[in-house]
Amino acid sequence: MTQDNIINLFLDEVILSQKLFESSYDSIFILYQGMFIDGNKTALKKFNIADKEALSRLHPAQISPQYQADGTTSEEKAKQMIQMSLDNGAHRFEWQHLTLDGVLFWAEVTLTKMNLQDKEVVYARVRDIDKQKKNQVRLLNANNKLRRKNQNIEEINEQLKKVTNTQDALVESMTLLNEYKKAMDESSIVSKTDTFGQITFVNDLFCQISGYTEAELIGQPHNIIRHPDTPAETFKDLWATIQDKQVWKGVLKNKTKDGNEYYVNTTVAPILDSKDNIKEFIAIRQDISSVYERDAIISRQNTDTLTGLKNRIKLKEDINSLPLPKLAILNIDRFKEINDSYGQEVGDLLLVEFAKKLELLQSQNVNIYHYSGDEFAILGFGNYSLKELEALCKKFILDLSQQYLMIEDDYFNISVSIGLAEGLKRLLASVEMALSHAKARSVDLVVFNDDLDMRTELRENIEWTKRIKFAIHNQRVLLYGQKIIDNQTGQEKIEALMRIESEEGEVLSPYLFLEHAKRARLYPTLTKMMIDQACSFFQTRPCRFSINLTIQDILNSETVAFLMRRLQESNTGKQIIIELVESEGIENYLEVFDFIKKIKQLGGQISIDDFGTGYSNFEYLTKIDVDYIKIDGSLIRNMHQDRNTLITVKTIVSFAKALDVKVVAEFVHCQEIQDLVLKLGIEFSQGYLLHEPELLQDSLEIACYSLDD
Repeated sequence: MTQDNIINLFLDEVILSQKLFESSYDSIFILYQGMFIDGNKTALKKFNIADKEALSRLHPAQISPQYQADGTTSEEKAKQMIQMSLDNGAHRFEWQHLTLDGVLFWAEVTLTKMNLQDKEVVYARVRDIDKQKKNQVRLLNANNKLRRKNQNIEEINEQLKKVTNTQDALVESMTLLNEYKKAMDESSIVSKTDTFGQITFVNDLFCQISGYTEAELIGQPHNIIRHPDTPAETFKDLWATIQDKQVWKGVLKNKTKDGNEYYVNTTVAPILDSKDNIKEFIAIRQDISSVYERDAIISRQNTDTLTGLKNRIKLKEDINSLPLPKLAILNIDRFKEINDSYGQEVGDLLLVEFAKKLELLQSQNVNIYHYSGDEFAILGFGNYSLKELEALCKKFILDLSQQYLMIEDDYFNISVSIGLAEGLKRLLASVEMALSHAKARSVDLVVFNDDLDMRTELRENIEWTKRIKFAIHNQRVLLYGQKIIDNQTGQEKIEALMRIESEEGEVLSPYLFLEHAKRARLYPTLTKMMIDQACSFFQTRPCRFSINLTIQDILNSETVAFLMRRLQESNTGKQIIIELVESEGIENYLEVFDFIKKIKQLGGQISIDDFGTGYSNFEYLTKIDVDYIKIDGSLIRNMHQDRNTLITVKTIVSFAKALDVKVVAEFVHCQEIQDLVLKLGIEFSQGYLLHEPELLQDSLEIACYSLDD
């Protein structure tokens, strides 16, 4: 044979092998390292897989139920079966499979180890044996039934030997039978039909649940209560089973006379005469509507009512149940500004439209969720890689940048920040850390990885969260204070400051823990604890005291309500000074004006904190009714050494005097600064030169208790 003939023969064999592979009546898969790399047409059709590309994204666990018949998880048992085939060259076993559209069936699986292009692969042949298994079950049931009949006959014969055939015995037997019937009528929905399926008997429970009278039901076929949602195939299977003299069991959805739906767990059995012919059929049912209602409730609990997407609860369940999860969390940038400027109704409509756009990304291996508020989640799983999820998110970012969302008559250009991570261990924490990095660095997307800085930050976050929770639960949130001195009268006010005490007794500054508290959503709790302690402490000390609040505090209705309640309970409304931390757009929030109005009505005062750095807008001071401006410490501590800084401070002081707003200089750390403060005519000084922060307790002496400034 020539070389060309050998090559042609080899090619013919390759083509023949491929044809045999594709034309096989059995489903065939090829796996490499536990993942699908190929499958024939029969496999794709049988498991309802769109195409070979979709197959490559599937994890083997996705075409099996979560547990096999022996109680072992499919994922764990699949690993064992594959390893046995690799160790022994081949392995055959029975397996329960689940198609992508939810059909469960039994299969005989043969795994064979093969070499393909120098790679060790597993050739899997899946043969559907579901009918054989069902026939085996039916045969087993028939044998058991025959065995029970023989046992019953033997028992009856024994009883006949023992019991004399007297009239009293017959009466007793009839009485027992009537009692059995009575018990069944009380507990079950019972009906009988003739061999043509016409109803011949119904009990009272049947009438009660269906809404029909006995007269309306007798002579009618059972489809009088059939719900249109129940497939016709279900009744074909039922009829074929009972005609074969077998018992049919299943759940049916029925409808009442007035059209309401109800669910029944149904058993239909043929009644045979002495010649083994079918005489009639009896159906016994239990109402299980409450079970379906519970499932519907669970479904509602797993669904976000606003967007219709799966919610945070479902996301956590899926992370733990789906194989190889990869997660992205998307945060809509500046959503709060939209919500506050256009109103919550427009904000909700925007979330709904955004959800519709995001839902288009859903696929066989990708689920979409509404995580919380302005955050959404994309969960990839199975063979869907982190790189693919990253590419999907980048394309979504690009699409958003080229489109607008139209809500009523307004157009919104939306952008998002995204964090990604993979793996089961601390997946949500890792993704949230990546999202925080993205927002902090003002980039669109960050993937959590083994980068030392990111992991270090994650560990620090976890440790700080533990410390903060320890402080909250063990009354270690401490009320400190620093005096603010009136430069003309020497009268003193106190700025309330937060500290926490660690388990080791170390007192920690908010500079160290505040951002961690915000990430862990513990910040509102700390704020309320500070408010509570400050109101209690100054309740018996008639001097002014200040508390720092951010725009986030004011927008938090629970925090504001708590503050107002404690001010009224402690009668400290006339003593309070709220120091608002300056932030961009503060004057655009209606809540800020409402809040200031409420504080003023109680006799309180307003101060703008940290004025002069970051975002500073002189115009908004004319809009907001403030009593004090506190110049940022970075300006005060350097103004004796930097001419430009001194000019900035002078400008702020002049503007404040024109508005009749008093000025506080903080960070007064030396006499030279204090002399310059007095020269500029600044009314109040605060800093380590005058008083270091200390724990507020009964021993604290305050120079003047007057409420007058």
